[in-house]
Order: sequence, then structure tokens, then C-alpha cells
Amino acid sequence: VSKFVLDLNIASVQSGVEHNGSFTRGNGQLDFAYKVYCDGNKGGIGCGGCIQNYYSTNCDKFCKSYDNFTCDTNGNHTCKPNHYNTTCNVYCAPTSQYTCSNNGSRECLGRWTGDDCDTQT
Repeated sequence: VSKFVLDLNIASVQSGVEHNGSFTRGNGQLDFAYKVYCDGNKGGIGCGGCIQNYYSTNCDKFCKSYDNFTCDTNGNHTCKPNHYNTTCNVYCAPTSQYTCSNNGSRECLGRWTGDDCDTQT
């Protein structure tokens, strides 16, 4: 084979995965392998999605789940239970002595007082 042209419609091809093919003409056969790579943080079939941990239309928003939060479909932090703040780095678990406010600060119950709600009046 003196010239080989691969006309590929990437709309149906998974990016980053090796694909194999062959071309036969007469007594000759050409075996080949190829991968499709997407620009930036794009990925998936036909480069129509984002690679893992990247979000938004342009796949330019990074979010990786961690011990105290997960990422929603838009790449925003979703705090796990008992974690508060925009980065979910404030921990507060309610007890019989206090509840937790929306920002994770302790709100003493009944006769409990103090920063840790550990003093009874």
C-alpha cells in the first residue's frame, strides 16, 4: 500500500481508547491501531463530554470528591452530612447538648452554655 487514508467520524469513537482495524488490498494487508484525543479536558464519545473530575460546557471547572464533600453534576461541592461551609471544612455533629446552625456553629440547647456547650447552668 503506497497511500492509506483513514476517514474517521469521531462522533462515534471513544477518546483515549485504542482502536484497531485492518485494510486489505490484493495480497496485502495493513493492520493498524489508533487513538482519538480531545482538546483540553474534553473526553468521551466524540469528545462530547468532560474527562473525570472536570465540569461545565468547556470542561474547565475542576472538582474532585473528598472525605467531606462530593461534586454535583455542575462541579459544585455538596457537603457530606455534618460538614458545613463553602468548602465543607467545618464539622459539627448534633448531640443532646447542641444542634448545628447552617454554617456549622454549635447552638446550645436548654441549660447548656459555652463555646462547646459543655457547661450547664
